[in-house]
Amino acid sequence: MFELICEKLKTEREKYNYYINKRPEVDALLKIGAQKSATIANGVLAKVRQKLGYEN
Repeated sequence: MFELICEKLKTEREKYNYYINKRPEVDALLKIGAQKSATIANGVLAKVRQKLGYEN
């Protein structure tokens, strides 16, 4: 049973080991994603503020 489970999860384990050993790469990708989402969120919030009458 153990061997069957290990074989089933082999691909996922390999991906996990790859990314856990490439922390700077993962952090850089997360930073890029955070910047993109912040840009989108700021645009949405600006529209909401304008609709509510809280324009700058």
